[in-house]
Amino acid sequence: MNTRTLGDSGINISGMGLACWAIGDPFYHLDGDMIGYGYEKEEESIKAIQKALDLGIILFDTSDV
Repeated sequence: MNTRTLGDSGINISGMGLACWAIGDPFYHLDGDMIGYGYEKEEESIKAIQKALDLGIILFDTSDV
């Protein structure tokens, strides 16, 4: 996996990342509307993270944007 430096931080990150916002249970807005993707199977989430690590991915994006 190719790496690159994150801005001026000196931190090396993988050239690809795994979008993780969908992992985990849904959460709700104050008005009760569900925000997010819903329920994900924990076993599948763990498999996806492990596969990413096996491929050399070390950037895990948890942003909702």
